[in-house]
Amino acid sequence: MSISASEKPLSKVFTSDYRFTIPSFQRSYSWHDAQMRQLVNDVMDACALHDGPYFLGSLILVHDERGMHQVIDGQQRLVSLSILFSILLALEEDPQLTSSLEGLLMEAGDKLRGINAEPRLTLREQDEGFFREYVQQGDLEALFDLRETDIHTQAQRNIQGNTRCAYDILARMQDDERRQFAQYLVNDVMFVIVTTDDISGAYRIFDVMNMRGMPLTPSDVFKAKVVSSISPAARDAYARYWDEIMEPMGDDTERIERFFKDLDLIATKTPLCESLIADFMDHVLERYMRKGEGIEYIDEVLRPYAIANEIIHRPGESLLPDDVVDLLIGLNDYPSKDWHPVAMWVLVHSLKGLDDPDTVVFERQTADHGREHQVKVHDAQRLRDVLASLDRVTGTDCLNGKSELERRTRASTIVRDLNKGALLKLVCKGRASSLLV
Repeated sequence: MSISASEKPLSKVFTSDYRFTIPSFQRSYSWHDAQMRQLVNDVMDACALHDGPYFLGSLILVHDERGMHQVIDGQQRLVSLSILFSILLALEEDPQLTSSLEGLLMEAGDKLRGINAEPRLTLREQDEGFFREYVQQGDLEALFDLRETDIHTQAQRNIQGNTRCAYDILARMQDDERRQFAQYLVNDVMFVIVTTDDISGAYRIFDVMNMRGMPLTPSDVFKAKVVSSISPAARDAYARYWDEIMEPMGDDTERIERFFKDLDLIATKTPLCESLIADFMDHVLERYMRKGEGIEYIDEVLRPYAIANEIIHRPGESLLPDDVVDLLIGLNDYPSKDWHPVAMWVLVHSLKGLDDPDTVVFERQTADHGREHQVKVHDAQRLRDVLASLDRVTGTDCLNGKSELERRTRASTIVRDLNKGALLKLVCKGRASSLLV
């Protein structure tokens, strides 16, 4: 493994020397306006002091055989800087400066030197076209006009929100002040660029050096573990599929953590995790990794339970029977969410085809898929009975002021009893397959 490290200003980073690409197994763009505002303010303060260069941390890259630089650490900053370049371009009228700013976003190409025209930074497939059209090609007016229904991922929402946030700050500057900011940003803001040809080594470096980046969510960690166990031919497809499954949760860290804690309870019948990541890796994922069944975990566990979790959060938008919807809406009125594992279990074991991407569960999906593949209830009476009983015990526990441990102990006992007294089968795609065994 070879490693090189060097300090470079942004003017030497966003050039044809680097062809940045975000690997499919990486998390999506997750910065919010607070991080974007801090970045802009930090650079503005450093520019005002002009007391030497401003270091923006490290980029950790893997240089592959295609000449691409996979970004292991630094995606959030590279995307945010590209947004700043695009805003500065939109606000600039000087032709020379606009040409320079365009060059930071897009490689114009040079046939003589064999350089292709392409963007400096390529995001994951889900967001690549969106980022290129609205940010790298500078169509900010159209970006700001997009409605919620025009935006398909949380990363795209973050791109729109952060662009609007930074635009509001930079547009208030006088032209000379903004040009001074742009010059400082390009010439005096520095990265330490660490490049290696070995992805495992890059992650070891990341573990040591990652002090500034966005903290990884449990989903990021579990995704990396599961996807790494899948054959290279299917790895990228399942990395994208994982992101698609988890997309409805966005970057709501609290909800993501609760979802995996609930999965841990369902799998282990243990009420509480001492350490979510360590416990889930050891007690849930390890059995799939040991047997080389990463794909089975995604298809038969992650997807069905993530859909069940989404039904719980938005029952009124689901295509389930009205009485089931009413029961779920009633459960959502309680302040406690410790009924979720039981509800997730019974939904997964009572609905057909939750592991099938073509199954239509929500009203919004009918526009694309019609009702031909609408979700069907496999055991309607058990579903109603369990949810009605769950409503009663949840209400009783809330009235009696039961602790979280007591509530989750009850939930784990219910799941254990359901497993003992019901078929341990998930009906999907016309076949029965063991679940969580």
